[in-house]
Amino acid sequence: MYKISEVAEMLSIEKVKIFEALIVHDEVLSPFVIKERHLSYITEDGVKELERLVFGIVAETEEEYIEESVAEEASEETDHLDEFIEKTIRKKEVLRNEIIDLKRQINMLDKELRMKDEAIQHYQNIFEDDINWMMSIDKKIEEEISTLKVEEKKSGFFNKLMK
Repeated sequence: MYKISEVAEMLSIEKVKIFEALIVHDEVLSPFVIKERHLSYITEDGVKELERLVFGIVAETEEEYIEESVAEEASEETDHLDEFIEKTIRKKEVLRNEIIDLKRQINMLDKELRMKDEAIQHYQNIFEDDINWMMSIDKKIEEEISTLKVEEKKSGFFNKLMK
């Protein structure tokens, strides 16, 4: 059995906290409290129960305390994992939106390329028409030159005769 002052020293808390706990948790702690000559003594089991109530420790044995500590760590890891999963889901959604935007941009660029291909084909046709027109003019010029040469030859022969 321990005096209140000894229990306070063991648990590193003020005596006032112990008295408050004894008042608030009277039903739970009264079996562990023995009063002799105006002094209150707390049994060893009472100290453990008091510690549990004051510090919020739910375990009744040290093994349970360890199990709860491990469970709390696992819970924290689960919380971190849940947080990681949520972040990953948000990143996935952001990436999905970026992919949709990029696909839209690709479609726009494909459309522009098709328009440019059509424009190139159109100008190629115009260029071919111009080349054909120029070649036809060249032929006409060559025909006229050859006709003039023939006429010149003819006129040249007659001109020589006339002289």
